[in-house]
Amino acid sequence: MKRFLRWHSYQIRQDAQASAGFTLTEVIVVIVMALALAAIAAPSWVALLNRQRLGTATNDVLQALRQAQDEAIRTRYPKQVTLNTGANPTITVLNEVRRVGQGSVSLEVTPTAATTITFGSTGGPITSPQDITPPTNLPISIAVTVPAGAGIRRCVVIETLLGSMRTANRGEAGCT
Repeated sequence: MKRFLRWHSYQIRQDAQASAGFTLTEVIVVIVMALALAAIAAPSWVALLNRQRLGTATNDVLQALRQAQDEAIRTRYPKQVTLNTGANPTITVLNEVRRVGQGSVSLEVTPTAATTITFGSTGGPITSPQDITPPTNLPISIAVTVPAGAGIRRCVVIETLLGSMRTANRGEAGCT
């Protein structure tokens, strides 16, 4: 009887070892399922990243404009913001050059002559530090596009002589 029990427990261990692990078919099925899920999720992930980049770049532009405006009010002296709309867009505010966003971002200023925006001591936009007359080209719209050239777009709009600013999505007033 002892011999039978030993032989039986040996057989059970042999069967357990033989059935441990996965077959090649099971592994291939799992890999195919994982690849299918990744293919479905990839476009959504790219869109999410682009929306995050757009939000960051738009906030960068808005904060730079507001900082120059606040500094002009505080010091009672005109402050300028210069927008470089080249391949790697930058904003120069208070003698500091800042990169706009991260990744593929483009800036477009409307009207195109408004790449340098000057805020007067009251916080409103003026023609230049030497000429405190209000500009005639309001509203000024700064369009941020991600990815550069032909993606989703959001604008920062300077609307009034008092320098009120807002963001707008494509298709809304001030953002084409």
